Amino acid sequence: MPGSAPSSTLPAVAEAGWFLRLVWLVFVIGLAGLLVTAWRLQPNPTGMGTHQQLGLPPCSIVVLWGVRCPACGMTTSWAYFTDGHWWTSWCTNPGGFLFAVIATVAVPWLAYLAVTGKRGPNWSLPLLAGVLIVGLAVTLGDWAIRLLS
Repeated sequence: MPGSAPSSTLPAVAEAGWFLRLVWLVFVIGLAGLLVTAWRLQPNPTGMGTHQQLGLPPCSIVVLWGVRCPACGMTTSWAYFTDGHWWTSWCTNPGGFLFAVIATVAVPWLAYLAVTGKRGPNWSLPLLAGVLIVGLAVTLGDWAIRLLS
């Protein structure tokens, strides 16, 4: 009503449905699982190959063509990150470092949303998309630099 005092109540926050809460929970479990797995691995000092401790084969691109792929060193970078060696993680694979940071921030945030059923603020999804694009750009930029070196 014109001339009336502004309302002091905040608008209600929309509740997330069970499906969205389940999706958030799946992401929490997946990202936390990746962080715990990386924490349990011994980083390979060569900067790549740490994933082989999980029974995975060597990188096919390295084997076939002798060059690193964009993901080479990603697992090693996460292993260094979870051990608290952040500079070594960055130097090993900057994209891996950024994705580990994203996962570390996302786990408690998504767990909070899944448990409370609240939706994140409107800016959170565009921010997440932007951060993931930056992480991908850094990964590809680092790969290009390594190829040219």
